[in-house]
Amino acid sequence: LIIHQAALSDEGEIKCSATNRVGYAVTRAKLTLEAPPSIRLPRQYEEGLLFEKDEVIRLKVSVAGRPVPVVTWLLNGEPVPGGGRYEASHSERYATLRVGEARREDRGEYQVRAANRLGEDVASFLVTVADRPMPPGRAKVVMTLGRSVTLSWTTPEDDGGCKIGN
Repeated sequence: LIIHQAALSDEGEIKCSATNRVGYAVTRAKLTLEAPPSIRLPRQYEEGLLFEKDEVIRLKVSVAGRPVPVVTWLLNGEPVPGGGRYEASHSERYATLRVGEARREDRGEYQVRAANRLGEDVASFLVTVADRPMPPGRAKVVMTLGRSVTLSWTTPEDDGGCKIGN
């Protein structure tokens, strides 16, 4: 028996029987497949995700592999801390990360890694946490002309995660 492009859905009991004029014989075997990890990101993750300050961040990605992969989350190259506002979990099909009360420091590149003894897969995406911008710097008089004044300000140190317009 050859199964081309075997998938995890092919697992199960295989039964083979043979019959001739003299009789009938049956043998059974259990088919168990192994596969290196594979991560699939939802399409909306491709453009990055935007959350507001104090919002709950919920991240969920599809993870496949056999044996079931060990999943780790990273934020800007560092492991996501366990406990506190961060809650990571995974099942046989999904890996999730919940971040309570989003803060500006929760923004950046999130990376999810899945590994088992057959290999590893990694996927990454950007998360932005928006908040009110910091106030601009002191006003400066650039030009006076009659009764008109032109003022300028330096840009704030933190734009709140969104581009500031006039």
